Amino acid sequence: ATSVNMNNLSEWVLSGPSGYYPNVILTGVIPAKGYYLLVHGSSDQATITPTPGPCIVFNPTDVTYDQIFAGGLYSYGQTLYLKDPNNFTMDTANLYSAKWPAGSTTNHASMERRGVVPDSSDAWITYADTTGTVRDCDGNRVFGTPKNQNWSWGKAQTPSPTPAPTKKPTPRPPTPFAHVVINEFLPRPGFDWNNDGTVNDYDEFIEVENLGPGIVDLTNWKLDVMPNNGIGSFILPSRKLNPNDRVAFFGSTTQLLLEDSGETVRLTSSTGVIQDAFTYPPALQPDDSWCRIRDGIGQWRDGCFPTPGLENTLSGIIPPLPSQPAGEIACQLPDSAPDEFRLAECSSFGAGIWNQQYWDELSGQNEYAVPDPKNKWGTFIQ
Repeated sequence: ATSVNMNNLSEWVLSGPSGYYPNVILTGVIPAKGYYLLVHGSSDQATITPTPGPCIVFNPTDVTYDQIFAGGLYSYGQTLYLKDPNNFTMDTANLYSAKWPAGSTTNHASMERRGVVPDSSDAWITYADTTGTVRDCDGNRVFGTPKNQNWSWGKAQTPSPTPAPTKKPTPRPPTPFAHVVINEFLPRPGFDWNNDGTVNDYDEFIEVENLGPGIVDLTNWKLDVMPNNGIGSFILPSRKLNPNDRVAFFGSTTQLLLEDSGETVRLTSSTGVIQDAFTYPPALQPDDSWCRIRDGIGQWRDGCFPTPGLENTLSGIIPPLPSQPAGEIACQLPDSAPDEFRLAECSSFGAGIWNQQYWDELSGQNEYAVPDPKNKWGTFIQ
């Protein structure tokens, strides 16, 4: 873990899913660019091995721990949450899988994060070094890097094979890998975000960001939504994305419709691997985007201020609506509203239509059934 200054961890919590261990209230501080080490055990017994024994964690000449916690981790897998004093989830481990995505129960090798990347099944790798020097207090070797930079930083999923002894390899720096994620998207626009002079579904956008450290070629990467209702996917244009660069793709280009009733947005690499995905609920307000706070690595938040191509933020001032073309008005109804309602409210030739089939009458008995395939109960407008 890193921070700019000494970070007070008081009232931060490391926990499993609701009702499950561990549930650790952290204490103390974590130094800038430093590490904070928790070990499983009790006040007189703490060990990194799965079965607690008499050994008190690490040899103190190698490394010392910061806090002991009760309630161990499940060997088959679970999700871990790191929450700040306001109970906001700042980070997770293994959020998208039932089993641990890395680590080994055979030699008790640790599961390590590849770098400053979002939690995903591809974000973790099994410790596989053979030269580590950290020991527990019985002198047994620890297969991990407690309180040190991860061995897996920037390494590929499978370590490269050892070169033949007859050929001396030319020393090369490690090849940095790029990690691209969905950073923000807007399913229900209320402003002309693509600057085409009209407010419509084409102002919806999906933004991706390269977290680095390498340059990524977006050729044959894809964006899609699920269910896609026959729309298909959008193949990203051939361009290189530098580390920390963002690019927003508007509906006018992708032809992807982000349903206001909610669906799943996905980013797929050129090799067909889903790199990132997020399922959002119904969009209740125009111009409330979904974004990651902090950019790229934070948790998803709704109610963000739309910032296509710029750093995410939770606040901002929506500009005034542009002058609409003759005969057009900006429609504020969700795209999940029945076509008859959108016709009556949003079309120039339908503006002002009043129909007793749709709207209240004095008795209040008439109802109009609204098609709503995502709700098992009937939906009516009265």
